[in-house]
Amino acid sequence: MRDWRTLLAACASLVLLVVLAQPPPPTLQEIIPLPGPHEPDPQAPPSAPSDPKEGACEPEVYLFDNGRFYRILPGEGEPGAPSEPREIYPIEPAPPPPSRTAPPPQET
Repeated sequence: MRDWRTLLAACASLVLLVVLAQPPPPTLQEIIPLPGPHEPDPQAPPSAPSDPKEGACEPEVYLFDNGRFYRILPGEGEPGAPSEPREIYPIEPAPPPPSRTAPPPQET
């Protein structure tokens, strides 16, 4: 009977040792994003664009098919079935992306 109590006490102390050996969880911190060099200050009042067309931009949507990119053009396109949205959109081959060349090494 005494061996059972000794074993139980040893297990309890081992569990206590394992619980105490774990590091505490990290403290929570709030991260506040800072504006980058090309981003406006989020606390600055919004400014109206001087040109009405300047503020609006048409998104460009691309389709990749058989190794080529195509730009989906805005517009009506072909109608679909009655009371259904259009099914065929006009597309054109997309221009090649600008070449990415490494900048020349700067001499120090």
